[in-house]
Amino acid sequence: MSKVETADYLQLENMASELWRLSTAQPVTVTWLNHYSAQVVASDVSIRDFDFIGIDGLLLGYIVGGCVRSSADLIIPHLLKGRRLGRPTKVVAVGSSSEICGAACAVFTSWADIEALSLNGYEDLRSDEFEDRVVRFDPDIAIIGLGAGLQEDVALRLSKKLSRGLILTCGGFLDQVVVPQYYPDWAYKYRLNWAVRLAREPRRLGSRYSIDALRAVIHSSKLRSLVNGSAGFARMQDKFALIGDDYVGR
Repeated sequence: MSKVETADYLQLENMASELWRLSTAQPVTVTWLNHYSAQVVASDVSIRDFDFIGIDGLLLGYIVGGCVRSSADLIIPHLLKGRRLGRPTKVVAVGSSSEICGAACAVFTSWADIEALSLNGYEDLRSDEFEDRVVRFDPDIAIIGLGAGLQEDVALRLSKKLSRGLILTCGGFLDQVVVPQYYPDWAYKYRLNWAVRLAREPRRLGSRYSIDALRAVIHSSKLRSLVNGSAGFARMQDKFALIGDDYVGR
């Protein structure tokens, strides 16, 4: 590991440790926005209720200007692999299908001493007992991988029910983590994660990187105001200012 990679690794570890520390006494919510999800949540004022808002995407980063970049797919492995408790880490994963969530939880338990609860984004999420099941499980970390807007809504709902714990949205991370080396190391190094995703899922993501990208540019002032006006974004920039823009994923 090079000196640059070592520095990036340690910075992500520091970020994971600080989020853990903050979440031991109260719920801590974290979400990441890109040029697409920012447009989806632009009219939802509840986005301002997040404790931390990160920027995961080159285009939105350019629109906002000079921001610290981070992403769920980089920070979650650091959170789950670190030995931070004297017991198994309790992780709840809420995602698309039971198969995907179950497979993601199997990956998590292979990383560390983890007790996992898998809930799908269909029957489980619509159940009247969804929130009660999560509360009874009493997770240390809740990972919410649903569509933009919905995952933020679920994360904030859970934060009002739980007495502690880290609640993170993760976009497509649950789908990606079950695919070995979904993002090659060079994708992080050369900032080409978007190209890897587009190549893997052209039909689903084609409009996101064309039509939605153009809309983001057209409405850049609105998106800049949304992000810069959020306390969670300012808090992320201030507390984790050492996280560099050239990190390399593990």
